[in-house]
Amino acid sequence: MAAWLIAKELPQISFSIAGMRLSYIGLSKPSEQITVSAAGPFASILLGLMFFDSRSFSLFSLGLGIVNLLPAACLDGGGILRAATEKFFLPQAAYKLCRAVSIVTIMLVFILDCAVQLKYGTNMSLAIITVYLVYRTVG
Repeated sequence: MAAWLIAKELPQISFSIAGMRLSYIGLSKPSEQITVSAAGPFASILLGLMFFDSRSFSLFSLGLGIVNLLPAACLDGGGILRAATEKFFLPQAAYKLCRAVSIVTIMLVFILDCAVQLKYGTNMSLAIITVYLVYRTVG
């Protein structure tokens, strides 16, 4: 919706084993890319806060929004980071910086996953997120 309001074009949608990907052609300014990338996670967080009485929906929505803001290349946080770095660096340098930040983010999620596994033993949500991030960043 945010992309349509800014660019007046609908995104191109592609599907893979890792999920759905939206590509926005008409977004030329970094501020437009940041706005579109931030719209989804902030909508999830807002919904989670609005429906706080429904605990499971609220926690799911808040978690989805927060995870989607992680600065990994395949998430909206990575799109925000890429657009912000392209304002200050050449595209090739911005790409390398974003890739490095993505790898560090994945490593931190993996370390957090190991800590959760050692403490609680059965929570696989961080492991699933880590596998997804590795697959989308490397593949």
